[in-house]
Amino acid sequence: MRRVRIAEVILFVSLGLAAMAAGAREYHGNSHCQAEPQLAQKLRLQGPVMALGASVSSGLLADEFPEIVAKQMCLEDGRDYFYRFAYFDRVYQRTFDFMEKIYRRQRPRLVLALDYLYHRFKRVRFNAETRAALDEWLARLVLDCGHEKIDCSEHGAYSFVAEEAYRPVVILGTVYYDNIIDCSQSRPRPRPARKGQPDYLNRDQLYQCRRDIDAINAYLRQKASLYPNLFIFPVYALYQTLRTPPYLYDYRVDGVARSYHRDELLFDTFHPRTDPGALVFANLIIDYLNGLIARGEIDFETPVPYVQIGR
Repeated sequence: MRRVRIAEVILFVSLGLAAMAAGAREYHGNSHCQAEPQLAQKLRLQGPVMALGASVSSGLLADEFPEIVAKQMCLEDGRDYFYRFAYFDRVYQRTFDFMEKIYRRQRPRLVLALDYLYHRFKRVRFNAETRAALDEWLARLVLDCGHEKIDCSEHGAYSFVAEEAYRPVVILGTVYYDNIIDCSQSRPRPRPARKGQPDYLNRDQLYQCRRDIDAINAYLRQKASLYPNLFIFPVYALYQTLRTPPYLYDYRVDGVARSYHRDELLFDTFHPRTDPGALVFANLIIDYLNGLIARGEIDFETPVPYVQIGR
């Protein structure tokens, strides 16, 4: 009889519940890709797209909102849309290897990395070690030839970056935290003082945890001022709004103005439902991208059509 670890059972049950709660189904709302072939061609020229992140981007078993963005650009999974979502710690090198492979083989023009930093940096002190790690993670993302991990020399793995003046547009999300599993707990966990006592941080430690995240996000904005192809999307602000009473998000996109309650968008206060959660998240990214296009901050020319929500 096969021995099954408790963690595997919990993961299996969690994913099953996620599928039911999120209403998993595939998005097919990009009719413009068939109805308007000229527009579709222009949109495809703004790909490929590479998506990097964790379980929020993946949607668990709901639709992944980065793929919805790619579909609005008339791109297809495996042809001009590529993704890697890591659900656990300590698999970072696999993500780095995937990024290098996609950069070298596919040359994505757009990189969506909304929760790319989440698992690695959600509960760390902001110190010299953290800054060095952030520098590496950002260098790998934006292809900074000045960093030791990005060898752009003639025979280096990233020689094409210098040869082609290749510079992908990178949309990176700020680091956020979940009150239950992140800033409310310590890392590594101390032994509880009494049996059954939770290992919550005390008030001072909790305050420090949140200060560290604020410092990390400030550092990301500082780095974005140095990297012309790095743009910071305010994921932290979005989730803070959804976690603060009355838990309403004021959605103002594509002429639509309405308020969404957290429970409409997220099935577990953290991961988006397919409809409307992933659709709303996709439109927020599209709106951010279209703003960059309108202001001439990136060399894309064609605004991406919005997802039609509730129409």
